[in-house]
Amino acid sequence: MVEQAALIVSIAAVVVSVWAGTSAARTSKKQVRLEEQQNHMQADLLRIEKSRERDRLASALRADLRALLRRGSDRMAAELRITNGGAASADNIRITIDGTSITDHDLFKFRDVKPVTAMAPGGFVAFRMLAYDGMEQRYHVAIEWDDETGPGRRWASDLSIESGG
Repeated sequence: MVEQAALIVSIAAVVVSVWAGTSAARTSKKQVRLEEQQNHMQADLLRIEKSRERDRLASALRADLRALLRRGSDRMAAELRITNGGAASADNIRITIDGTSITDHDLFKFRDVKPVTAMAPGGFVAFRMLAYDGMEQRYHVAIEWDDETGPGRRWASDLSIESGG
């Protein structure tokens, strides 16, 4: 009887030992999978952070020029306002209205329009434009410039003259 009890205890010990070994192996595999997932997630986060940093640095090197057309308070003039909302200066600025350089456009020629060659971040320039009853209200304005990211940056839009005052 003692021998049978010892045999049963031995068999139970072997079963518990096999179960413990199997459980440990499963736990180890789960741990390895979790570590692999964690490594992939960390690599993904690192890629995202590097991308954000590249975007932030590139943004610091970009000028962002935009235009707005507004009617003046005297109704006989309008204003084309060009602003730089970017973090960098714009150089070699070229402005066209309906495909014609602003310096040659009939609605701007009544003034001695000087070309704008550079604009600092946060800067703006306003050009007075001849306005008259029955004039077109919509113009295609295109701006091209160079900045620290390189040449040939561009913004273009069809603008309507907004009420000013």
